[in-house]
Amino acid sequence: TKMLQLLENTDNADISFKVGDEVVISHKLILSTNAPVLFEFCGENNDGSPVTINDTSAEIFRIILRYVYGEEIPESKTIMDEGKDIISAADRFGIVGLK
Repeated sequence: TKMLQLLENTDNADISFKVGDEVVISHKLILSTNAPVLFEFCGENNDGSPVTINDTSAEIFRIILRYVYGEEIPESKTIMDEGKDIISAADRFGIVGLK
């Protein structure tokens, strides 16, 4: 979808998350609309520094963002392998539809 293309195009991204050793870029407008609980993690982050996300891998965080942007459900194998972590992250970030 076009929304997933937006996620992969970082030109207009205005928030970044430090997840493990990786930095994941996103858009506050999308988060505020589709993931208000996750948006709250951004807080008053106006200095451009990444928001640190602990207790979640970059892979799981990207799965969460792909759902937030395009309601993309992971493949069956990913759900079987990572289901517990996906559900835990979805619960933590208020992504009800992914649980």
